[in-house]
Amino acid sequence: MEETEESDETDESCFSSDSSVSSVSSDSLSNMENIHEPRYSFIMRILGIDPGLTAAGLGLIECRNTETAVVEWLTITTEKTFCLSERLGELARDLRTYLKETNPDLAVVEKLFFAANRRTAMDVAHARGVILLTLRNENIDVLEVTPLELKTAIAGDGTADKRQMQEMVKRLLKLNEIPSPADAADGLALALYGAYCSRNKGALLTV
Repeated sequence: MEETEESDETDESCFSSDSSVSSVSSDSLSNMENIHEPRYSFIMRILGIDPGLTAAGLGLIECRNTETAVVEWLTITTEKTFCLSERLGELARDLRTYLKETNPDLAVVEKLFFAANRRTAMDVAHARGVILLTLRNENIDVLEVTPLELKTAIAGDGTADKRQMQEMVKRLLKLNEIPSPADAADGLALALYGAYCSRNKGALLTV
């Protein structure tokens, strides 16, 4: 696993314990900035995972009462010279180790988007299946989200490009610069989506 440095600064339910998937309001996550008074005391660790075989992006945030802070972001990489089964096994082992070390309450995983490159799409599909199974085996709640839902919630625009999404992640998490690598930045965006959904689970958050 390749880890980056931490930040300098510190309706219906969106998810359930059976890892079901529900829709979320299309209101921009930026609206969270106008919410100041929580209804409930709330502490939660949310892990965003951008599936990938070459590099899976992870972003971990912590929601504590009305504040959302980044814990860390990183990637899990696999050796390209290994066969597929070995790479998937490596991904599962590294993710399982990370989950045991960080104990997230919720994992947000992006749904598969079929790109023009069918080989890449198949590799991501394999990795995503391993990721979901590993989360299930560790009894971690899972929220799945489409790219359109993610972009709409974070940037307020379902057609937002990668740079716009990265800028929003930087602003919402009060980071000094855009998180790198891009896969890890995607992981943070997914984690923020989970925080946004958690408003409907008994808390109002500001970032």
